[in-house]
Amino acid sequence: MTTLKSFLDYLNEQGKQKQAIIDSIKAKQAAVDRDSFQWIIQNTLSFQKSITDLIPKSGTFYGDLFTIFRTRSTETERLEAAERLSKTFLKNPIAKKRWKAIGWKIIQELKARSKSRGTTTEEELRRSIVATLFIIAKPAIGPYGPKGGIKATRRLLNEEVTKDFLGSAWRRYKDEQIDPEKKDDKDKIQEFEMWQALDAAITEANLGEAEKTLLISNFLGAKTVDTAKKLGITDSSARVKMHRARKKIAENIKKIL
Repeated sequence: MTTLKSFLDYLNEQGKQKQAIIDSIKAKQAAVDRDSFQWIIQNTLSFQKSITDLIPKSGTFYGDLFTIFRTRSTETERLEAAERLSKTFLKNPIAKKRWKAIGWKIIQELKARSKSRGTTTEEELRRSIVATLFIIAKPAIGPYGPKGGIKATRRLLNEEVTKDFLGSAWRRYKDEQIDPEKKDDKDKIQEFEMWQALDAAITEANLGEAEKTLLISNFLGAKTVDTAKKLGITDSSARVKMHRARKKIAENIKKIL
């Protein structure tokens, strides 16, 4: 009897030891599994962050250009990106050398469009930039990296905005000789210089949208009361804004208005 009891105790003890070994193995495996899972999660998050970091940030030149180019962007996102670019990095789409040669003619077209649509010349220029960006984003960014894409964008924008205002035969204006002694050419030069001065004065004065609209519309010959109606403000409010706008740019614009 004693021998049987001892044998059973021995078996029970062996069972406990085996269970202890099994429990130890399970605990170690659980720790390994937990560490492995944490490693996978951490590296997945790190990988996702790396991918996210590769996507250009909106509000930057290439970031907004990429938003217009990317097919996954919504139309609202693309439009907002194009408008940001038209007001910041690309607000002067025509190259300086070309602008000196044919800027006077582009201004004539800007004036004609703004007068027919009841807008400002600045709005018409931005409208052209935005529409052009939707067209050139793919050919500009597709074959190039960020640096090349930016350079290609400026080149294509310069070309396409020029064509938008003057047509594909715009070079005839470039080749046109301006004689400062001829009355018609004097008027072209004077008008060009006045619009350059107006644009510089408005930019420097940091006018509000309503002030800019009133000022430019007035310069184009529109009545303040008519512009006020388009803006949805009273005539008296428009006159106050107009006076404020004139005052802000008085030193720079007094020869024009």
